[in-house]
Amino acid sequence: MAAILVLVTVTVYLPVGSFAFLAYDDDQYVTGNQMVLKGLTQEGAAWALRSRTAANWHPLTWLSHMADVTLFGARPGPHHFVSLALHAAAGALLFLLLEGMTGALRASLCVAAIFALHPLHVESVAWVAERKDVLSALFFMLALLAYLRYVRAPGAARYGAVLLLFGLGLAAKPMLVTLPFVMLLLDFWPLGRLRPGGRDATPGSPWPVLLEKVPLVALSAASCVVTVFAQREGGGLKTSVVYPFAVRLGNALTGSVWYLGKILWPARLAAYYPHALGAQSTTVVLASGVLLVILTGGAVLSWRSRPQLATGWLWFLGMLVPVIGLVQIGGQAVADRYAYLPMIGVLVALIWSAGPWAARLPACLLPLAGVIALGLAALLGLAARHQLWFWRDNVSLFSRAVSVTGDDARNWFSLGVAYAEAERLPEAAAALERSIRLNPAFSDSHYDLGLVHVKLGRFGDAAAEFRAAVTLNPGKANAVYSLGLVAVIQGDLDTARAQEQALRRLDPALAAQLARRLQAAR
Repeated sequence: MAAILVLVTVTVYLPVGSFAFLAYDDDQYVTGNQMVLKGLTQEGAAWALRSRTAANWHPLTWLSHMADVTLFGARPGPHHFVSLALHAAAGALLFLLLEGMTGALRASLCVAAIFALHPLHVESVAWVAERKDVLSALFFMLALLAYLRYVRAPGAARYGAVLLLFGLGLAAKPMLVTLPFVMLLLDFWPLGRLRPGGRDATPGSPWPVLLEKVPLVALSAASCVVTVFAQREGGGLKTSVVYPFAVRLGNALTGSVWYLGKILWPARLAAYYPHALGAQSTTVVLASGVLLVILTGGAVLSWRSRPQLATGWLWFLGMLVPVIGLVQIGGQAVADRYAYLPMIGVLVALIWSAGPWAARLPACLLPLAGVIALGLAALLGLAARHQLWFWRDNVSLFSRAVSVTGDDARNWFSLGVAYAEAERLPEAAAALERSIRLNPAFSDSHYDLGLVHVKLGRFGDAAAEFRAAVTLNPGKANAVYSLGLVAVIQGDLDTARAQEQALRRLDPALAAQLARRLQAAR
């Protein structure tokens, strides 16, 4: 069954092998990262261990990209296939894990199949820069399988395997810091170590079960410290001035409900969802908070009769904590990729709660239940395939984003850049102009629109956009250089000399290039 699940997953995602690298962080992780493009080397391994590039510390992820380059070069297809293989393996391991813990084969297969085929996971699989998602998921499953072996037959070697696999998972993506919490939930149900009468119940005090998590929590704490440092250094950690706590709390409440809704109805998915920055309706925020309190209270109060509800729901909420925005990382409100592992909790709660109901069905209706389950899997597979095609190239990705999110300056900017890279210059200019209308203070939109005007031969318009970019961001060396270069082309040597003087502080190499162009113009 695990092999069939892998085969179905690969079949659904097979077109990803023909997709391109994206101008959306793929340059940081592969195409523009000179250390990664060298492949696996001793120098690269040392760099991976100390690097905080892309505002993260995830050495195992860097090493996986380097291994891809060593094995396959810089062709995008094999890189995509490796991510697909990791996702398919994670789905199969999830099936084996749940079946091993519960003995419920059909329920375990159902959860794993939905996990493998859910459209919300397309981002994690089809985006090479999100290799960290699928790689960390593999070690998440392996660590839990090792933990299951340890629970059944405790020993130092088996506990060491749990620590090692957990450490490797953290080295792939720090979102796994909540794994000790998930283990405690599993100790409650289905393992029963914290519940009298459970399958693997521990006699007497619960303290041994709690104390064995201390080394795991220590690893999580260390990962949190390193991650916060890396995010702050890389500019990913946003300030409380732009994102005050009330705004972050409101987004966390509405975001949690958003994730739940997308798990149940995965429609209108996009690569980037802009943050409302406090513009959410107070009614919506309060309603989201009330709904979460009701669902959490209901799950906790049913811990005796339906322990799977408490475990599944708290798994979902607990694993969202690092990415729900209470500590704001990046400018997005929510992201499909953040539901990758938290989704499992919701699926466990729903499928295992439906078990008693299904068991009461008359024997004649059991085939119908099987047909319904297969139909659901087919629908999810078709929806995932549909969503997959939006990730085939930059234009498709951001055309979809603007159609979902509407008037968001960042998505229109990204679409404009995608059109420019595809040499669709009039469309690029229109998209970038729309981005500027939505956010006139976004210097990157002015700069890229200036580049498009240069390609179209509109040097006056290009100079105006470069000047706007420099005014908004005087430290943007490329914009200063471009303004000077256009000034040389237009014969405005005084402006060009002023830009060359400014560049001497910002980027001496660009200043030297501009000086040579000035010398030639004289």
